[in-house]
Amino acid sequence: MAISIAIVPFTIARYQAAGRAGPTTSQSGLNLYLGNNLQNPDPYYRPVPFARSVPLLQAREFNIEASRRAGKKLSPREASSYWTREVIRMAIEQPSAFMRKIFQKILVFFNQFEAGDHYHIGFISDFVKFFKFPFLGLWLILPFGMAGMAVNALRSRKLTALSSVFGLYGLTLIIFFTNTRYRLPLLVILIPFFVMGIGQLISCIKERQFNKVFIYSSAITIAFFIIEFLPVRGTNDMTAYYNTHAIILNSKGFEDEAIQYWEKSSQMNKPFSAFANRQLAIIYLKKRDLKKTFYYLTKIPDDSFAAAMKYAMIGDIMVTQGQTKKAVAAYERSLEIHSGQRETRRKLVNILWRIDKKRAKEEYDKLKYISSFYDRGG
Repeated sequence: MAISIAIVPFTIARYQAAGRAGPTTSQSGLNLYLGNNLQNPDPYYRPVPFARSVPLLQAREFNIEASRRAGKKLSPREASSYWTREVIRMAIEQPSAFMRKIFQKILVFFNQFEAGDHYHIGFISDFVKFFKFPFLGLWLILPFGMAGMAVNALRSRKLTALSSVFGLYGLTLIIFFTNTRYRLPLLVILIPFFVMGIGQLISCIKERQFNKVFIYSSAITIAFFIIEFLPVRGTNDMTAYYNTHAIILNSKGFEDEAIQYWEKSSQMNKPFSAFANRQLAIIYLKKRDLKKTFYYLTKIPDDSFAAAMKYAMIGDIMVTQGQTKKAVAAYERSLEIHSGQRETRRKLVNILWRIDKKRAKEEYDKLKYISSFYDRGG
């Protein structure tokens, strides 16, 4: 009954938006793919090369890519099913790699690292020393909370229900992906168990009752302390926070300071370093420093989420230099990676119209086809 009450509002909203009732949105398939894509070696969310991470565009561009791969135009619901099948296919074809990724996701679910898309307390502490104080955070609440849950979960129906909610919700994060804002609600359940766990340990120590409960609780606490500090891949990636800080500095007119942080992000050579490399290329292009522009563009690997943007930018540079063939080649490469780019395809059409009207017409038809995905709001 409680689950039904929680799901009903989303079911109604989906029916109003898509004319079809269901417990999940049409984006469930793409999110499942984002969380389990084996081309992403990290257990955290990472954008894909064929779709931008902007929420208003991402679903449409996943739809375009699914349609391209399927060879026919798919509805949002059909595209979602396609990406779900892709995840199942990867799991069947590469079972060891898939299970390794799931295992990594389980570890990062319990890791103390906060994978967010905003500021990071550790990053802020470099500027505001107050945040270096070891506050009562997940790093402390998690081990004692899990110990308290393990010891008390079956002692009453309420505690069993709380533990079940924790487990079911946690499972959804492992199936999809764990970010700070998604994991944060679990503290509502962990904190009461944390208090219980701490209380029981203190009581056992005071009364010198080193019984099975004490040993069991202590072992679980120690185990989770170890797990949350394991150096799992991606748990040391701070590039997103450097990028965010640089964006804010740049928006306030502090370009020189922003460049310093983007350069630090670039030097870290992590997945989100690609964004820093692109921003630095844009800045140096405005400064007419083509040497540095191409230096940062070449640092973006072809399997990066920024690869399509890299080639689109190279195409723009070639146009300004009058190198038509190289511009066409760069735009085509960009569209091979990310076929849903309307502006890049529009630029390609404009060039081809002057040198090859037949191909221009073909690309224009593709442009109209792609635009239909955006126009229908799908």
